[in-house]
Amino acid sequence: MRRVLIFMAACLAGLWAGFRISQGPAGTPPAATESQQAAAQAYLAQNLAPMPDGWDRDLFLAAPGVTLEVGTAPAAGPAKGTLVFVPGYTAPLDMYGAEFSRLRAAGWNVAAFSYRGQGRSVRRGPDPQMGWMGDMAHLAADLAAYVRTLDGPVGVMAVSKGGHIALRMAIDAGPDVLGYALVAPMVAIRTEPFSPGLAQGLAMALPVIGLADTYAPAQGPWDGADVFDDPAALAEGGTCARDPARAHLREALFTLEPGLRVGGPSARWIAEVFEAQDVLRDRAGDIATPVWMALASDDGSVVTEASEALCRAMGDCVSVEVPDSLHCMIEDRPEIRDAVFDGALAFFEARLAADRP
Repeated sequence: MRRVLIFMAACLAGLWAGFRISQGPAGTPPAATESQQAAAQAYLAQNLAPMPDGWDRDLFLAAPGVTLEVGTAPAAGPAKGTLVFVPGYTAPLDMYGAEFSRLRAAGWNVAAFSYRGQGRSVRRGPDPQMGWMGDMAHLAADLAAYVRTLDGPVGVMAVSKGGHIALRMAIDAGPDVLGYALVAPMVAIRTEPFSPGLAQGLAMALPVIGLADTYAPAQGPWDGADVFDDPAALAEGGTCARDPARAHLREALFTLEPGLRVGGPSARWIAEVFEAQDVLRDRAGDIATPVWMALASDDGSVVTEASEALCRAMGDCVSVEVPDSLHCMIEDRPEIRDAVFDGALAFFEARLAADRP
C-alpha cells in the first residue's frame, strides 16, 4: 500500500509539474517575422483610422503604483458632456480612432480608459501577456476614480469585459452618471469545450494547488501573427467579427507592438470572473442607473441569456439584440456598428433630455 501511495503521489507531482511548465509564463514574446510585420503594417495603413483631432494620450494614477492608459478628445462642437469608453478584454485603445471620431462628431467629449492588464496600463501578472486579474473590485474602483475626474454630464460606453467592470462600478461606487451603454457585456463567460460546472470547478481548484498564475486550461500566449502569412485569411472576417477591414486590427497591432499583446487568461483570472459573475447576479437590483445593452445574436464569448436575465433584474434596463452579429460588434460589418452606435447615442440623448429641468 505504501508503494502505491508513493507511486500515486509521484504521478500527481508529475502532473502538477507538467501543467506548471506547459501552462506557465511564456517569457519574452517572440518577434513576428519581417514578412508578418510588413503585412500587418500594410493592413493597418489600409484599415486603421487615425485617432481623432485633439487626441491626448496620458497616464492616470488610479491608486498607488497603478498607472493606467487613458486618452481624451474634445467634442467637435459645443460639448453635451463626456462619454467614457471602456474596451473589451485584450483590446488596445489604438483600435478605436473611427469610433472616437464618431462620438466627437455627435457632440461628446471622449475619455477612453484602458484598465489594468492590457494596453499600456500596468500589468501585474507573472507574464505580461497573460490575462491576469487579482480582484474585479479593484478594476471597478479604478474606473470610478477616473470617472470622478471628468466634466459632466458623464455617460459610460463599455464593451464586453469593460461592460462587466462598468456594472461592478455601478454596484460598488454608484457614481453620478447619465447611464451605461453596454456592448455584449461580459455578464457570464462561455466555457466551451468545458461545461460551466467543470470550468468553474477547475478555476477554483487550480489556485488552491498553487497554479493560479498559470494559463487556464486550453489557454496560452498570444500567437495570432500567422494570419499575416495568409492573404486569403486576411480577406475574410474572423470568429469574433465578420468585417475583414476590422476583424484583424488587434492582431496587426499586436504583431507590430509586442508590449500590447494579451493572450489567454490565467487560472486566477477565470476564478475571479466566476466570483464576479455571482456578485452581478446577486446585486443586480442595486443598480438604479439606466442601462442599455446591445447583445449579439450569435455570441461565442459570453452567454447572452445571462445578460438578458441581469437586465430584467435591474431597475431600469433595456436590451436589444443586433441581428446577424458576433461578439465583437464594434469590429463587425458597418450596419452592425451603426446599430450599436446609433442605439447608444440615442440612449444618451434620451438620458440628457430626461435630466433637463
